[in-house]
Amino acid sequence: MSYLAWNDALARRFFCPEMAGKPVYLYVTEELLGHVADEIGSEPKDFIEVIKAGPPWSTRQGVCQKAWQAFDNWRARRLTYPPYIAYLSFFVLAAGAEGSWAPHAYYPRPWSLLGEQRRDMLPSFDRMADLWEDLEQWSITDRAGELGNFHAHSAGSWVHVGYPIGQVILDEHERHCLPAVFAAAELDPTSLPSQAQLAAALRMHGGGCLRNRTQRLLTGRQDSETMAILLSAVRDELAMWNGEVLETGSRETRAARVQASLRTCLRLNAVAGTLHSELRCKLNRDYPDGALSLTGLQAGEVTCSEQLEGWSTPLVYIESGRPVSVADFDWRRGLTLREPSLHWQLRLAPAPVRVFVSGQRDGIPGLVEVNELTRAQQCHVLADAASWPAVEAWGASSCEGFQRINISSALPSGWNLASIRRVLDDSPIRAHFPVLSFGGAVRIRLKGGLRSTRGNNFFAFAAPQVVLDEAAGDEELMCAGEKLTPCGEGVYQLPATLPVDQQLVLEVWSGKELSARLSLYLTSGAVWQRTAAAVRLDCRGISQPGAEPGVAGATVVGGEDLAEYRPSPLLAKGIEPLLKGPIHFLGNVPGQISSWPAEPLPANWSPIWAIGGGKRKKVVYCGTTIDASMPTGGSVGSRSQVEAWKSFLWHRRKRVVPPADPRLASLWKHFEERARHA
Repeated sequence: MSYLAWNDALARRFFCPEMAGKPVYLYVTEELLGHVADEIGSEPKDFIEVIKAGPPWSTRQGVCQKAWQAFDNWRARRLTYPPYIAYLSFFVLAAGAEGSWAPHAYYPRPWSLLGEQRRDMLPSFDRMADLWEDLEQWSITDRAGELGNFHAHSAGSWVHVGYPIGQVILDEHERHCLPAVFAAAELDPTSLPSQAQLAAALRMHGGGCLRNRTQRLLTGRQDSETMAILLSAVRDELAMWNGEVLETGSRETRAARVQASLRTCLRLNAVAGTLHSELRCKLNRDYPDGALSLTGLQAGEVTCSEQLEGWSTPLVYIESGRPVSVADFDWRRGLTLREPSLHWQLRLAPAPVRVFVSGQRDGIPGLVEVNELTRAQQCHVLADAASWPAVEAWGASSCEGFQRINISSALPSGWNLASIRRVLDDSPIRAHFPVLSFGGAVRIRLKGGLRSTRGNNFFAFAAPQVVLDEAAGDEELMCAGEKLTPCGEGVYQLPATLPVDQQLVLEVWSGKELSARLSLYLTSGAVWQRTAAAVRLDCRGISQPGAEPGVAGATVVGGEDLAEYRPSPLLAKGIEPLLKGPIHFLGNVPGQISSWPAEPLPANWSPIWAIGGGKRKKVVYCGTTIDASMPTGGSVGSRSQVEAWKSFLWHRRKRVVPPADPRLASLWKHFEERARHA
């Protein structure tokens, strides 16, 4: 059988319409080769022969040289599948091959499959990274994920070997079961745990889904290099986990629940000895429209809404508007909040020791809690009374600039806070407190930007920032042959001069060693489908074809003086969930009330609030500025209109969820007080 017959048969196994939008792994075994051979009328042993022969146009000697020829300019051949998938499958097959080699030794394995007893690197094997990354581009960009999404992850610190080993270190069943393990261990995909924490979680909660081979690797701990690759692959799976877990039961009855994280944030004034604490949600998925309403605190229901990059606003009590602080629950036992209608569960894990770093990377003021130590970043450590002596002794012997900070208020009884300029060694403490341990190998993460399609594809005019996690501080980040200069702690800005519409490779170098690699693509621009405005709004924010003066997006038509322009209240942020039913718009004068759509939008006054929803009605702010939105004296309209205005703000206030934003919550209180005396 020809090389291309094997190549395309393997490709169909991995990439097919049933895998649309799902992650694809090239998990290749002898059993899989048997199925493929049956499909194309061949024998499993023929696979190695076609690998040696290569595609019809190959002329070079050596497996990797032939693989490179299969890859080189392959799109010009107008083939259905990339013609190098069989070679990548061969490298993965070698990663799982059994033999008398050391468990972490990779290079003897492909040589053995080829019938040779050698231990050196295959010639040109270091060039195979381009094939792995091109497969990612083909699946995500060329095919838009319609046959599945392949991500080129290099597991562990072995950059080149890590690609094939990363495909086979976990089998399909193990990857499918990992979300349940993550949920049981209460792991946070937005703040990855250290390797010590992750290994402990897998040993404790992975017994029901991990292969015997994987469990032996975790419990034996002799093969540290292969174990590091395993933990790196699991960390990649955790980083992509959106918190969703399928409940146990039959396929027909089981439902999905979502687990997300609560994170403690601190604002410290070391000079004054004061500390302000708050709680925020951190999600690895989209927020629902509108505010979240969460139960689980004895003091009452709390609320928050999305703020930026997965972070929520600080949690506040719906009734009083007071922010939630760590004094409201037992820090040692953690906290669980629920959103029953969404089947969401948000957890702050219990811990006797907690680590905090600057929130600058995430745009959060003050300090944010993380699940591991950083090598090159200042951090703060909080420990309860029982744990403090061990933490203090470790800080004195293994850290630079360890200093206890005296706090006069806000800390729970018995807790102590220390700042650390730099952690030198985690080995004396990590076995006792896994959170006080370094993470794994350095990781490249893309932050922000505007994606042009799935994967690491961004518009050039809105390129992402590059963040190095787990960095030691002495690494160099290269992109397209250019050394990048950090613009913050481990944060880099991509140069505006980078080429577009081609693969860009980010590489992290530690001295002469390549530590991490990631590809991305910058798209030159967007093709605009419309050449004329679809909607034009008049000065009242109401759609009026041909209105002058008017506004269409950022375009002003028929004059530049739009001082009287008022955006439509139907365009207010967060109003989408309310549009399914009637909405009551309220102005800042008693009597200013309109019920849409039964009544038209107000023409001679500006709505401040939109109220709608089910039994528990929600409030959306429609005003322009807080000062201009304050309630005023007097009244307008009939007595019944004034009473209706008052009813929503005062008589039915217990059935209305006020805004989560503290400034808007304060404004709402002013309206309640005005309605009380109306």
